[in-house]
Order: sequence, then C-alpha cells, then structure tokens
Amino acid sequence: MTDPDRTSCACLIHQRNQTGDPDVDVLVTWVNEGRWTMTGDDLRAWSCTVGQWHTFRSPEFVICGLSRGERRHILVKAVIAMEYGLPKLGEVDTQLTSLKVKTVRVHQSWYGSPLLRIPRAFYGGELPEYRQLIWAEGAEGFPGDEGFDAGLLERQPDLAIPLPDHPKCVWTALR
Repeated sequence: MTDPDRTSCACLIHQRNQTGDPDVDVLVTWVNEGRWTMTGDDLRAWSCTVGQWHTFRSPEFVICGLSRGERRHILVKAVIAMEYGLPKLGEVDTQLTSLKVKTVRVHQSWYGSPLLRIPRAFYGGELPEYRQLIWAEGAEGFPGDEGFDAGLLERQPDLAIPLPDHPKCVWTALR
C-alpha cells in the first residue's frame, strides 16, 4: 500500500497520465495550479488533501464529520502548520481552530476505503502517509477516550483503528 520511507512520487503528474475519471483527472490540474488541493464528499461530510506528498513530501490529511467550510478551514491551517512541523502526531492542538484537534496516522487498512478512492487513483494506487485530524466532540472528548459515546462514531471515525477492528458505523459500511 504505502512505504513510509518512500521518497519518490508515483502520481498522475509524474506518470504524465490520465485515468478517464473526471473526479480524479481534475486533481492533476488543481495540483499543478495550486501545489495541493482538497477532495471529499459533502453528503458524508469528509475531505482530504491531495498533492501535499507530490509537492512537499509531506503527509496528506483527512477530516470527517464537519461542514465543508469547517473542514476546509482546518485543512488549510494544517497544511500551513506542516511548514513548522505541526500538527504533531498524537498531540492535541488548540491553535488550528477553535476546536480541539488531535492528529493520528491513518491505518493502512483504510487506504482501500472509498474515503481515499480519488487520492489513491491520483497517486497511482500507492498512497503516501495520511493523517486524520480528529476533532473533540465537546465534553465527550475524542474517539477512544474514556467515556466517549461510541454512537458519535457515526459523525467521525477513528481511522487509526484498523478497519476490521473499528466499531461498526456508517464509515465502516462505505462501499
């Protein structure tokens, strides 16, 4: 799936290739014009970056469960923060947004999920490292925290948990 020590990029830009899928092929133009971009699904409320690895050799990000505007705002801030080595894995960040956000490494079992279909196609089937920006559910905290209401996983999954081990929810049912 992915090699964390990989230094080359197998994306469509380097391959000088098109897929025939307009949702994927438009990313080539967007990344060429803006160095990175976002893709996602407003119905299911998730977004991810594409082009971070291609342009900066930095991990890509994914965020779930917020409005498009909130997702975009947090992803832009996270991309800017990467220049300074932030946000750090496993740490809670309160600087990116008014929400508490924790960064976790997306488990590779999610790399085949529909969540990452378009980036997977852009990167020629070999995804770079993806990190999830998990936001705290108010007083409930983060998924996996003591006392966290598992019903809230319907809003955002914990992509650090291997897909087969993740509590069943709308995110594990994506096809």
